[in-house]
Amino acid sequence: VMPILELKDYWNRESYGGGVIDAFKLPNGIEKILMCHSYDSNSETEIRNDIDCASITGCNDCMIFFKKDGKIGAFSSTGKMVIPAEYEEFHNGFREGYRAIAKKNGKWGEISRTNAIVAPFKIEEFKFVGRVPFTKINGKWGADGLLPYEFEECPQKFQENSSEEAAFLATYLIKKNGKYGLIDVKVYDKVVIDNILPCEYDTLSYNAYLKEGIAQKQGKKYYFSSSRNIFPFEYDNFQKTYFRGNYDTHLIVIKNNKQGILRLADNKLVIPCEYEEVEIRSYKDEFIFVKKNGKYGIINLESQPLV
Repeated sequence: VMPILELKDYWNRESYGGGVIDAFKLPNGIEKILMCHSYDSNSETEIRNDIDCASITGCNDCMIFFKKDGKIGAFSSTGKMVIPAEYEEFHNGFREGYRAIAKKNGKWGEISRTNAIVAPFKIEEFKFVGRVPFTKINGKWGADGLLPYEFEECPQKFQENSSEEAAFLATYLIKKNGKYGLIDVKVYDKVVIDNILPCEYDTLSYNAYLKEGIAQKQGKKYYFSSSRNIFPFEYDNFQKTYFRGNYDTHLIVIKNNKQGILRLADNKLVIPCEYEEVEIRSYKDEFIFVKKNGKYGIINLESQPLV
């Protein structure tokens, strides 16, 4: 952490192992040095420390941010003013492709290290959600070249794949015309949007790990999964269960505090909802442990009593 530069009129880098970057006199009227190169206005620590450079002797291409008359600009490592003090905020200061996201006159855009406009200043708000840069323009959310600007809320991430080699990026909850839907964002040779549920549901809950959930519209509930399996769901809740060695063919369903087992292939109740507890253990999946009227017993997968 470098000393506070508000109290000095020059920065002598030679005392920090210099030689790579020469000392220079600060431009007139600078109120505060903010952060060199990787400045991010959202980080209180970076602003509070005034200036921070982890590799002072190896840095030969810094952009040093400053504040003047309440606005933010930047000068180069040689002291040359390259970004005039005309921006309210910066994000990701020239770390990605020598570009930076900046805010000017209340709108966000993107500029180069020479202050050339890369993206026009028309973005009202932006959020990076699951590696996708969602932006808000004219009151609607979208992603440039990826999603149209038609969503009332910024898409919410249900699940993200941290592996950069994988095709799957994330699953997002979207809202359009007051209704919710669900999409997958994938990357092959290009970014692909895969619609799981259209925007026509009043509420939506989703288990990203199991890739299934419950949606509701017009007072009716529906079970759905990413495999496009969707049907009316008259039960209060559900959970996955083993059945004949499989884990994705049946559900334990709960209705009026009683449990049974539902077959997903045809939405048929193969074990009626008449038990307080139902359990199929993975190592004993040829029969079902059940509890009824406060007593425990065992039935087979055809609902016939064994014990």
